[in-house]
Amino acid sequence: KRNVFAGTGISRNDDSYKAGKEAVEMAIKNMQNQGASKPDFGFVFCSGGKYGNSDSRIKELVKGAHDTFMSYNKDCKWIGCTTAGEISNYGISESSCIATAVSSTYIKIGVGIGNDIYTNPEKAGRDSISDALNNIEIDKHIHAYISYLTAKSKSSADLVKTNPYLILTILAGSSAKRAVDSDTVLNGIKNVVGYRIPIVGGNAGDDF
Repeated sequence: KRNVFAGTGISRNDDSYKAGKEAVEMAIKNMQNQGASKPDFGFVFCSGGKYGNSDSRIKELVKGAHDTFMSYNKDCKWIGCTTAGEISNYGISESSCIATAVSSTYIKIGVGIGNDIYTNPEKAGRDSISDALNNIEIDKHIHAYISYLTAKSKSSADLVKTNPYLILTILAGSSAKRAVDSDTVLNGIKNVVGYRIPIVGGNAGDDF
């Protein structure tokens, strides 16, 4: 039985609020076409040069995306950043906003933020992962039972390749005036979770 559903959306609307709204709405509709009802988690990436060139424009895009996610599920969590070009199943695009909506009963998400990344990158990494871990809503009885079923049904060769945890991190990008010490941020994360958990992600972009 299928238990993970995902859809993507894109908008090139010049109105930043409508761009965020349209991209997220398309992603959710495409996800629902696969049989899901509401999004549990989402991503939003948008052109830094088009939508991030002023505080007011990026805040409007965030509001458009957030209002749309909340209209389908007030508990939906999402993250994103500005980019220097967008890649999706719609191809390679510039000056666009793209979104992904994900629905799953079995994937549990925690979102955390670490501040002062430019002045104290190690603490920013540590605070972000600690915050994320603290707001994951896990039923430990069900979680333990699923782990038991996995161990019961899979071979040793399959089990040794199975890691149920993943960290996805998005860092503030470097600019002409400020640079991000990404390695130190990642060290802050690893100081909390250790060195065995996969970490994926990247830095925000501003269209140069």
